[in-house]
Amino acid sequence: MVDSRTNVNLDAHPSRADDRCLGNRDRDSASVDGCRCTVPDRDEPEDDGVDDTTQLGSDEFDDSTTTINTSQRQRHNRTQKHIARTRRAGYQGQIQATVTTTRLMMQDFIRVADGTRSPQTRIAVEARKYMSLLSRSRLPWLVSAEEYRAAVRTDTVDPATLVDCTAEEARQLLEAMSPRAPLLIRGSQDFAQPGLRLESFLAYLSTKKSVDVHIYDVEVDDQGDYTQPVSLPAAEAVALFQDDSGHPINLLNLRNTKPNPVPAALAGIRAYSILQETSEDNGSGKATTRQYGDLANCNAFHICGKAGVFSLPHIDHHGVITTVTCEEGKKLWLTWPPVARAAMEEWQASGDVAPGGSPFPILLADGDILIQPQGRVHAPLSLENVLMSGTMHWDSREMASVLEQSVLEAKNPGVTNEDPAKEFRARMISIVRLWEGEHKAYPWGTQEQLAKWKEHRREWEQLNRARRRQGRS
Repeated sequence: MVDSRTNVNLDAHPSRADDRCLGNRDRDSASVDGCRCTVPDRDEPEDDGVDDTTQLGSDEFDDSTTTINTSQRQRHNRTQKHIARTRRAGYQGQIQATVTTTRLMMQDFIRVADGTRSPQTRIAVEARKYMSLLSRSRLPWLVSAEEYRAAVRTDTVDPATLVDCTAEEARQLLEAMSPRAPLLIRGSQDFAQPGLRLESFLAYLSTKKSVDVHIYDVEVDDQGDYTQPVSLPAAEAVALFQDDSGHPINLLNLRNTKPNPVPAALAGIRAYSILQETSEDNGSGKATTRQYGDLANCNAFHICGKAGVFSLPHIDHHGVITTVTCEEGKKLWLTWPPVARAAMEEWQASGDVAPGGSPFPILLADGDILIQPQGRVHAPLSLENVLMSGTMHWDSREMASVLEQSVLEAKNPGVTNEDPAKEFRARMISIVRLWEGEHKAYPWGTQEQLAKWKEHRREWEQLNRARRRQGRS
């Protein structure tokens, strides 16, 4: 995804030692692709005496550390960095073990398929592709909120940055600006709501008429029809999910059941509520005419994946910032660094399974929350039977980027696994009217960004008209 709004320095730290390959790693060695190598730890930044608690975009700080003398502050910084190093090493160790386990899982899928009369099933074909992605993956560069602030100030945000933070720290970062790196809130209690466990959710789901399902034991076809979900009676879909001897499946398009789905890190921040608060006619009352709801239905959702199920690389459509909460189970969230527009187009033209570069895995367990920046290519995998909740948001300060990504999707529909939203155009019109009037309800981008938005809109309108004509022919 185009990241012109952030100007992330993608060449920062190109040869850091933790850019190690995680693929083809032996279970009990540090061998990579058969080559035994010794990889030193990535150097920690020197203690420059700067207080990294400064909020993004601020030249001053208001913190209790202002009363601590220099030597105490330096001791405090050293202690915090030691804690961060220990936490980083533990998490990266978990990821290494998880990648090894995932590779073995993929090998099992392939071996079982090869032993049948139909080795070209979706699970076997796509498992080989996923194996290739794991072979190029690297460890994430796990940083604290303070380290992330410092990197933003100096424009040295590593492409594989993963911010390990509390909900309060995440909120401070999000209030200051759109995320330039994924934010990971581990073991959050924000979503400890009674009844939202996998067993009870499946029981609830079985009461419904039907469920959309991605099935993986179907044979591939040249048209790509095998990738389309099928609608099954809900009870049958749940039975397939609970059958441990069966193939992986993904239960899709699941309506949110949580009373308060938005994570505390974003709840109440007006910049991130504009997608939820605007509509086709932007009225304040009940709808009296038919309105499309394909974007509104994505505001909050559930993901229910059987162990072993995975998605190939894609981006979430229309430039949304996505939050996912792991309610129960474990998920491997394979994530790519920011991908420039030209590189995204090259990926689509090449027919490759993923864009260039090395993805990095993010491990999600019970209670973990991931806040994913807009336009991030990702390929999640269910390590266990897993139930997740999610929300999607726009940042009112970054609406030009939302439309820029939508232009990219219109030109290259294969970058996303979702169709263009029918209500997208009407929502954009409602929002730009507020932006042009600099309405005080939301923070906005600059006038220069507004001009870019209008340029992107002209291009998007042309592409949309062409798509509609093609659909009628």
